[in-house]
Amino acid sequence: MASILPRDIAAPTRYSPPAAELGFLLEFIRPSIRLARGDNKQLRCSYRALDLRVICADNLAMAQPMDRSGLEGALAALGDLVAYRGEAYEIVLVGGGDLVLRGIISRSTKDADIVGQRLSNGRIVPLHRLPDALAKAVSEVAAAHDLAPDWLNVGPESLLDLGLPAWFEDRLTARHYGGLTVWLAGPYDLVCFKLYAAADHPPSQDRHLDDLRALRPSEADLLSSARWSMTQDPSPAFRSQLAAVLAHLGVEDADARLD
Repeated sequence: MASILPRDIAAPTRYSPPAAELGFLLEFIRPSIRLARGDNKQLRCSYRALDLRVICADNLAMAQPMDRSGLEGALAALGDLVAYRGEAYEIVLVGGGDLVLRGIISRSTKDADIVGQRLSNGRIVPLHRLPDALAKAVSEVAAAHDLAPDWLNVGPESLLDLGLPAWFEDRLTARHYGGLTVWLAGPYDLVCFKLYAAADHPPSQDRHLDDLRALRPSEADLLSSARWSMTQDPSPAFRSQLAAVLAHLGVEDADARLD
C-alpha cells in the first residue's frame, strides 16, 4: 500500500494516480474512506487524501483532448483496470479515434467512438450502452487523466442497423490493452464512414474532408464508398450532397457514376 499512496502528504492535495492504482485504492481502502461533503468533493483517507476530481460543470472545461500518445495511454489504463477487476471486453472503434491510433491523422480527438462489440465468434453486435462495470472504469480513467467523461462512448451504432460495408469484419485490426481488446476498422471502412459523415453533416464537413484526404483513397474506393453511403440514406437530397462532396475530392461526373 505504501508504494501506491502518495508519500509525505501532510494536508489534502490533488493527486492523479494511474487508473490501475486508482482501482486498487477504491477496492482495498474503501472501509477507511469517508466521503467529505464539502464543495471539493474529495474522498479522504484517515492519513492520506485522494482527490478524484469528480467531473462536474466547473471542470468539464479542463478535459484534455487526446493525441495518439494520450489515447494509447488512456486505453492502456482502462485495460489494466478492467483486467485487475477480472473483466474483459472487445470493442470496435471507428472515427477519429481509429484514425489517431493508426497514425493517419496528427490532430487530437476529444473522444473515441465505439460502433459495436465483437463477440468471440467474430460477429459485431450493437452496444447500446457501455456495460456498467466498463462505464465505471471509463469514468475513473477520465478523472485520473483529465479527460471528458465520455472520452470512450457508444457512437454511430445505427450503422449496424442498415449494414456495415461488406467484409467489414475481415478488415479489422486488433490492439490489446490488458483486459481490453480494441478492434480498429480498416482504412477502406473509414473512407466509407467519413464520406457518409461529410455528406450527412455539412457543419463538420471540413474536418471529415481533411480526414478523407489523409486516408488518400483511390477514386474507385471513393465511388464504392459512396454507393455504400447511399444504403444508409437513399434520399435524392443526400445523393446530391454526396455528389458534391465527391466533386470536391476530385471525382468527375460523380452523380452519373453513382449508379
